[in-house]
Amino acid sequence: MRRLILALLVCGLAVLAWWFSDREADRPLDPGAALESPLDPLRSGERALARAPDGPSAKADAEGREALRPAQAADRDGEGALVVRVTRRADAAPVAHVGVSVHARDGRVMSSSLRVVVSDGEGLARFEGLRAGPWRVQLDRGPSADCQVLVDQLLELAMTVDAGVDALVRVLDAQGARVPGAAITLWASSRFSDAASEEDGVEVGITDGNGELLLAALPCPAGTGAWVAASHATHGATTAHLVRPQRSADDHERRTVELRFGLAGATLQLHVMDSATRPLAGARVQSLPIDEPGSVVDGDSRVLRHLARHGRSDALGLLTLAPFAPGDWRIEVAADGYERQRFVLRINDESRLARDVVMPRAARVHGRVTAPDGAPIEGADVQVQVEPRGGGVSSAPDGRFALDGLSPGDASFLVEHERFETATGTLALARDEERELAVTLTPRPVLRGRLVDEREAPLPGLGITANALEPGHADEPRTAISGATGEFELLLRRGVDYALLVRESGHAMPLPIAGLDRIRARDEPLVIPVPDDARASAWVEGWLVDAEQRPALADRYLSVIGERFRAYPGNTMPPAELELATGRFRIGPLPAGRYTLTFAGQVDVDVTVRDVILRPRETISVGRVVVPASGELEVALELEPELRVAELSLQIDGDASTDLAKIDPTTLRARRSLLPGRYRATVFGTGFRWLEEPIEIFVGETTRLRGTLRAAVRVGIRLVMPKDERRASFTIRDARGAVAFDAELEDVASEDWWPFLDRGTFHVEALGGSGRRYATRFTVDSLQPGAGLRELRVEPVR
Repeated sequence: MRRLILALLVCGLAVLAWWFSDREADRPLDPGAALESPLDPLRSGERALARAPDGPSAKADAEGREALRPAQAADRDGEGALVVRVTRRADAAPVAHVGVSVHARDGRVMSSSLRVVVSDGEGLARFEGLRAGPWRVQLDRGPSADCQVLVDQLLELAMTVDAGVDALVRVLDAQGARVPGAAITLWASSRFSDAASEEDGVEVGITDGNGELLLAALPCPAGTGAWVAASHATHGATTAHLVRPQRSADDHERRTVELRFGLAGATLQLHVMDSATRPLAGARVQSLPIDEPGSVVDGDSRVLRHLARHGRSDALGLLTLAPFAPGDWRIEVAADGYERQRFVLRINDESRLARDVVMPRAARVHGRVTAPDGAPIEGADVQVQVEPRGGGVSSAPDGRFALDGLSPGDASFLVEHERFETATGTLALARDEERELAVTLTPRPVLRGRLVDEREAPLPGLGITANALEPGHADEPRTAISGATGEFELLLRRGVDYALLVRESGHAMPLPIAGLDRIRARDEPLVIPVPDDARASAWVEGWLVDAEQRPALADRYLSVIGERFRAYPGNTMPPAELELATGRFRIGPLPAGRYTLTFAGQVDVDVTVRDVILRPRETISVGRVVVPASGELEVALELEPELRVAELSLQIDGDASTDLAKIDPTTLRARRSLLPGRYRATVFGTGFRWLEEPIEIFVGETTRLRGTLRAAVRVGIRLVMPKDERRASFTIRDARGAVAFDAELEDVASEDWWPFLDRGTFHVEALGGSGRRYATRFTVDSLQPGAGLRELRVEPVR
């Protein structure tokens, strides 16, 4: 199962979460459609000045929700206005061309109140006609803030951005001539890589008469850059280019990015109507690629598949979107009072496509979340699920919430808040019906305590984590930091046992403190004495060399594995002392205990040192660690004609380890050093049938993995547990007997998966925990994606 877990994280969880996640109801469908006109001062308005905290807020936005009833809208009488002033933190200079988005935090879904305005030359973004109440402000440069809009008042909010990098964007036509009047769209990168984030880009400006636009203070989250692309009514669209981030704090060099038109693709026309075939005006349409990041990479250029493909239907219910690059696209259509419609569209060429979208009337739910004393609860996460889809929203400061676009049927609801017990239940929803749901949450008990040393002196700044020990709660760790007197508070679930872990600042490793393995909330304070010998004071040192006694530390990553946790020097623990010239390392300080050291290489073999026993206030030497003799794995692949792949990865599973490596998508080649032994190699990615082969590595020899990648489609399957079984292993094989997919089920009635499969007949084999065998089969007739699930019920083999 290691193979499944790691591979699915890389190439599909975002898509899977979309099909069945109830949070996707909150995704903004049209962030660029409501750019505001300049704000005229309110005649009777008063100006209020507020300053947002520097930098991004600590808690991600999950609020701003959709009001469903006219009566609810009337409950909040009056409107106000907001001006956001954006300046650079270093010199207080105004920053133009910043995308500023606002949405209400009054219990409505974000998409219904979302507005986007771009700051002008004075760094001002102006919003008028905002319903009085709480609003969230988000800059495309990262920072966010909450504010309160008051009736007939003009609120000015000052926000600052980091210096980032400046970029001069120059737009050229297909012949190389400069293009004035081109619209520039900006995306931030994801916070994990240079791939563009999944959010829609913001149109931040128009090129001048020289075909240029200067963008200042572009974001560099986590050392990654930002992406820019251009569009024009006559010339079409460009590919997107990466604006490289700062190389160091002293890097203030202006970047120059040239965008050239010539990106071709298909045109999609949608006709949106209700169940009586009447056109629906104002329906929000958004398209996203299924295969994130879903692009073809060439240096700093990327053909972004989610390049500004959103809009609203006109009075006739019509909407045209273009261009669509080849590949699989997910189309979402939403309209107030109607069920959201989603379908997958495969683009193969540059043809013109047309599709009718029928929107049935939806069910609606509204209500209020309160405490037992009637006090409103803000920020409760309300989920309503009607299989296979649902919706999610956060309660407003007055506790109200409202959800639209729900399918009729038997629904389940779940209401969660970090300070209260979770509430669940069911309700029946009918089409075009509105249901009221009143929810009362019970406060969670609080575990109060103190951390002290052997002399009962307080220990401030230590981390305390409570991990639930009962099934169903293991994913809800509670954390706190001890205060000046060593005190801490943890919100726990009533009647649930927890294991408490104490960590020193900067360490992932918990301190070895006995007696904390089963704790419940209690009335009396819990005093936790931390022995001196439990504190991090031990070190380990040695030399890493190859077979010729040459230093071998270069290009390796260190990890330290304790009994239950892993730490990384320089990340979740203090940096290691490394001497690349001699191969010497010194790691610590660590709590006393038994550890395993791993020196991992991207292309070279990993080196593991096991059973390193550390004692308090001592340095243990492991001597000279020699990199073991290894063999080579060489991967050389071919593609079926017309199959294009953006990114390829190689997973190598051994008896006790799993390695991941990238395959060059241009040459389809990769090399990896491995210890002698037997492995299972899997080539995975999107748009093709995964290639899985057993391999054996010999010392000093090269093992070659060859294969042809075949076009495939993501197929939704629901594996159903055999009757009277609690555990089962499933294997899906093609007509040739090759394994196409495998999975394990335990203590669940069914589980959904989306593997890539090519055309043909597939045999499903299952081995139950009782030892009984089961089987069934199914057929994939087309490479066109479908939205449904195939329910696979296996029968006993006789």
